[in-house]
Amino acid sequence: MTTAEPQPTPGRQRYRVPFNDLAIPQAETRERYLAAIERVMLHGRILLGPEVESLEQRIAAQLGRQHACGVGSGTDALMLAFMALGIGLGDEVILPAMSWIASANAVKMVGAHPVFVDVNDEMNIDPALVEGAITERSRAILAVDYCGRVADMDALSALAERHGLALVEDGAQAFGATLEGRPAGSFGVMSCFSMNPMKVFGALGEAGLVATDDPALHQSLLALRYNGMRDRVISHQPGFNGRIDTLQAAILLCRLDELPDHVQRRQVVAGRYDQAVPAGLWRPALRANSIDTQFSYCVRSPQRDRLADALERRGIECKTREWDYLPAHPALAAERVVSDSKAKRFSAEMLCLPIFEGITDDEVALVCQALAEAAEELAAMEADGAR
Repeated sequence: MTTAEPQPTPGRQRYRVPFNDLAIPQAETRERYLAAIERVMLHGRILLGPEVESLEQRIAAQLGRQHACGVGSGTDALMLAFMALGIGLGDEVILPAMSWIASANAVKMVGAHPVFVDVNDEMNIDPALVEGAITERSRAILAVDYCGRVADMDALSALAERHGLALVEDGAQAFGATLEGRPAGSFGVMSCFSMNPMKVFGALGEAGLVATDDPALHQSLLALRYNGMRDRVISHQPGFNGRIDTLQAAILLCRLDELPDHVQRRQVVAGRYDQAVPAGLWRPALRANSIDTQFSYCVRSPQRDRLADALERRGIECKTREWDYLPAHPALAAERVVSDSKAKRFSAEMLCLPIFEGITDDEVALVCQALAEAAEELAAMEADGAR
């Protein structure tokens, strides 16, 4: 099997260092993926084929879970988890005020209300503030492992147990992370993942997964992802088409073997950035007894926009995260905000540097050099303004 040589992606043409690059330039890797796709085409079980079950079994084992259910996307995973728990009209789910919009949208889509609580300095939901958000309508806590860092699950688990709430882990950005030896996705009554191409563990399209230790919840998930049908014929409860494609499961099986190398590469890049971040810029703090996936490497500065402009002029593509402040979205404007000061400030100050498996050492050096030059430029501007 032969394939054409890959062409440069638009990002690498426009920028000296793109924010991300989803191209697969390695011929050996492409051949392996194409072989997996060919196997699916040959057996013809395009929907819920054997690769789906294999993926579910491998991931459940890796997470230390009893069950895993492959679904169509990370949003599907969250919605199906809430539906399996019976969360619906008028119920409340407590979640961080800073996350990707899908975390809150999934709550809304099942008819429940998101209740926003502030984050701590690690940018995850602050357990100390959760208790003040609990009401008689509270049904669950949604803990988001933001930027690939597992939330304080011990404290959240204790809170959930004390108040009779379900703890659901949104590990979309953290597959491959650990906290004190336990993998992301091993916490709570259910854990949900997105595996779209932007994630550290990503497919070549949309995909997701829900893991649990509860056999009844697992059976409910299997039915809900296929229009509520347990026997593929009769619908026993309202559901929707949330199945994972067999082709995506086949690719994810290949990428599961690559994941340790991908996480390690991101950690190497993050280590280089740690050494290069100038004084005056906040950078992620290293935690003992944990492995973060470095889904995003975010620095913070009150002069974020000027910093972003200075890096862009030097050919470095960066991304801001202001819309991760969830109450700012018009679709969520009417929802209850218990606390949000850090989430609002952090999301306004964050700038994410390029970090992906294929970034080269030379490109990392360019980012570090541009970061130093940009910091000097901003310092000079401040000095001129003070005169």
